[in-house]
Formats: sequence, C-alpha cells, structure tokens
Amino acid sequence: MQPQEFAAKWRARAPTVTEEQAYQEHYADVARLVGGPVPGQAGAPHGLTFQAGVSKVGTTDFGKADVYLPGHFIWEAKRAQKTADARAKKLGEALAQAMLYAYDLGSPPLIVVTDFVEIRVHTLFNGTMPRTFRITLDDIEHNQVLEGTSLRALDVLRFVFHAPAELDPRLTRERMTTEATGQVGAVARAMVKRGHDRPAVAHFMLRVVFAMFAEDIGLLKDRLLTAVLERSV
Repeated sequence: MQPQEFAAKWRARAPTVTEEQAYQEHYADVARLVGGPVPGQAGAPHGLTFQAGVSKVGTTDFGKADVYLPGHFIWEAKRAQKTADARAKKLGEALAQAMLYAYDLGSPPLIVVTDFVEIRVHTLFNGTMPRTFRITLDDIEHNQVLEGTSLRALDVLRFVFHAPAELDPRLTRERMTTEATGQVGAVARAMVKRGHDRPAVAHFMLRVVFAMFAEDIGLLKDRLLTAVLERSV
C-alpha cells in the first residue's frame, strides 16, 4: 500500500467505522506501509497477536489489548473523533487503558494509540522521560518530518515494527544534536569558502546558536531570530 492510498482510504473510512469494525484492518494497512508483520500471516513473529488477554495491573479485572508484539508495542484503537479536543481525550483514554495492560505484557517500550485519523506513538523506555510522536494522515501521505523531531512519519512507523530502540529518547536527542551540529558546520564552511575570516565566522555562528537557544526558551519573543533568517533567504 502506498502512503497516498492509505491516507485517502482512511480519510473516507475513519468516520464511518467503529473500533471493533476496523482496528485489525487499520493495523494491517499501517503494517503494509512499512513492511510490518500482521498476526496470522506467514513470517509473523512469535507472540504477535490480536486481542491479547491480560489482567489489568492493580485490579482484578481482565482486558484485551487490540494488538500486541512482545518487545515492541501494545496497540490500542478507538473510534474516530470529530474534533481535536475529543480526539485528545479519546486517545488519552486509549493510552491509560494500554498502561494498565503493560505490566502483564512485559512492559514493551512502545504504546501505539490511534483513532484511524491520527496515530500516536508513546515511548516507555526504562530510565527515560516518555516521548510522543504524533502522526497525521497528512504526515503519512507526504512522509513529512514530524514536528519537534528529525524523523519522517514513515521512519517512525518503520521503527515501531522493526527497530523500536531507534525511538529511545536518548538516541533521538543524540541524533538531533549530531544533525544540528552538522548543519551549523556546513553553514560555517560555506561562509569561509566565500572569503569570510574563519575566527569571525566561528564567533558569528556561536552567537547564532545562542540566539536560537534564547528563542527556544522564550528570551527572544515572537520568533524574532526565525523571522530575521526567513527575511534573509
């Protein structure tokens, strides 16, 4: 399945189906986008299952995780919502539900929740602060870089199935730092190549980096540095 086909299908289908009617179909379509496994299909890893039975931690109740892949994720789906606030509430409920299942399922590093319109990938790696990757149908259709990350939508989904450790916040921070350092270095080399004095370039780039930090933490208001750079392009 191609990203454009997936996005078109679920824009039309999501408002018309319930969780029970569509969660397996939606999961299978996401898996096909990135070569992921589907329960019951040839080559599916051991333990991958729909409706994994669990006991809810801290209670005497039992439940079923929509999809479970040991060492990778718990996947919970909810019916599509009409507004962003309703979606946030419903997906929050899905996350809370999956958290109750996590202990009994070996605490996999990822929890994936979706309402067929948006997918949220929550990280739960030991010793780290949780992180959330939000993926919309537009992100999938155009394979866009996700806000606040250096990763594209399909990369994140591919890691969910094939390499969850790549979404460990410790690695993503390191990756972003490395990429940002490389970009700053490339700009500095280009300025020197144009004839600017090397020490002056280094001093200038240091001030730019500090200004970026100041903007990020709110010391520079109204995206001042970003606006200046955009006007300079």
